[in-house]
Amino acid sequence: MRTAAALPLLLLAACSTATVPSPSSPASSSSGAEREIVLPVNESASLGEDFTLSFIAVSSDSRCPARVQCVWAGEAKVVVGKSHPLMRFRPDTLTVRAGQAEDSTEVGPFVVKVVSLRPEPVTTDPVRQADYRATFAVRRR
Repeated sequence: MRTAAALPLLLLAACSTATVPSPSSPASSSSGAEREIVLPVNESASLGEDFTLSFIAVSSDSRCPARVQCVWAGEAKVVVGKSHPLMRFRPDTLTVRAGQAEDSTEVGPFVVKVVSLRPEPVTTDPVRQADYRATFAVRRR
């Protein structure tokens, strides 16, 4: 049980950090203005004000492969971590279905959702974790 609880912390420690435009930049200065951040698995991005978003893993991916006729388009569950010096690291799971964000999470004053997950499956073989790239939409509340 203790090993499972420590896993997110170990994953976060392995993450590197990307720099993204400051929330005070003209493109994202007003409340509600969205900006996009693209992260590979095990990467993090500073959202500003010392808040960090980490793309930890894809916990499940049941999206319909290309050139396959499916009854359901499927979904993918993206595990993210959020942190700030004044709060403990907290993992969260966001769902994306057929290229549309289903869930959002709050990271301090920011609202984050997954808008796309690449690559899309082309066969029934699973995509390697290292190959995933998630595009997150971030806006200030």
